[in-house]
Amino acid sequence: DIKFTLKKNGVLLLWIAYLLVYPNFIQCEEYRLYYLLSSLFFCLALTTLLNTRTIIWQYIENILIIISLCNIIIVLAQATGLANSPSEYFRVTGLDENPTVTAISLVCCTPVIVNRIKDRDKKYSILYISLFLLLLLSFFLLKCRSAIVGTVLSLLIITATRCWSIAQKV
Repeated sequence: DIKFTLKKNGVLLLWIAYLLVYPNFIQCEEYRLYYLLSSLFFCLALTTLLNTRTIIWQYIENILIIISLCNIIIVLAQATGLANSPSEYFRVTGLDENPTVTAISLVCCTPVIVNRIKDRDKKYSILYISLFLLLLLSFFLLKCRSAIVGTVLSLLIITATRCWSIAQKV
């Protein structure tokens, strides 16, 4: 529905329109423009698919958890010497040459794992707690302080929103 897209994604559509018009007046680096446009079109498609229930958010969460699990396995393998790092500068990097990129992807999955610990059946909670502890261990093995800060902030936001929702019910 076109009304639905305009109503929910108006700011995103305006940003896309601006980026399409901008290079006609100002000289810019094209690869950055294409990257931004493709990212925005992806966000637009994703929000439309989620809002029309063509895909379910839980599927996206499962994909994020699988990617994080792959990163954690590679980080542990590199830390123990079972796998080599693709970087000559860092001993542990995960699936990327830069450990910060791996750490950022793991931080993005932190809220998903924490919510699964709280919201799922008890039979899976031990699995998600173990995954969360391995996630924290990976941050220390990657030696990425910003990932630790991001995780702490993420946990504070999750705690604050849960407290806020409890306070609203009272």
